[in-house]
Amino acid sequence: MLEYLRLENVGPAPMMELELAPRLNLLTGDNGLGKSFLLDCAWWALTQKWPQELNIHLTSGYRAMPRDVTLPAKIGFRIQSKTKPVEYTSTYAPKDQRWVGKAGRPANPGLVIYAHADGGFSVWDPARNYWKTRGGRDVQDTVPAYVFTAHEVWWGREIEFEGKTTRLCRGLIEDWAIWIRERGAAAGAMEGILEKLAAPGDRAPPTPRRQ
Repeated sequence: MLEYLRLENVGPAPMMELELAPRLNLLTGDNGLGKSFLLDCAWWALTQKWPQELNIHLTSGYRAMPRDVTLPAKIGFRIQSKTKPVEYTSTYAPKDQRWVGKAGRPANPGLVIYAHADGGFSVWDPARNYWKTRGGRDVQDTVPAYVFTAHEVWWGREIEFEGKTTRLCRGLIEDWAIWIRERGAAAGAMEGILEKLAAPGDRAPPTPRRQ
């Protein structure tokens, strides 16, 4: 879990510190103040990846950049690992145009789910990530995270990974079609959700289920 985040010469403010509560945290404010930007930085602190780097079709989740490229830029954070808090400060390397992070697997032990403001969706699962370090940089044998645009959430996503086409997600439309065809428990759960969401006069008759 992310406990603390500090930005220096990054984003809309010259310096910002955020101490997070152990359960629920709410960020409020007018448009353009940097709420989504803070969530992008939180995702990076937990996964060492920027969402848009993993899916170039995203309209958000871009790599954070220094406010003033002539001054040092830093992102500091503290994460509660399995055994103890881990604190680290990453600096921006203008020559390489990247954030220099601690090599190796992130200390965060839990699942990270990020629902983007534009309808996109990101998931990072440490159990599916195996990290190697080569020349001070991370090299991964698997897809490092699942990052979907709003369109891909509905219609699925395929990527080219290590020379092969990999299907990351079928999408909700195909999943729902399979559930309805199978008439199982998943179809029943979906029917119950749609019934709750539908207007009173638009509710469809129940779908027969297989026993």
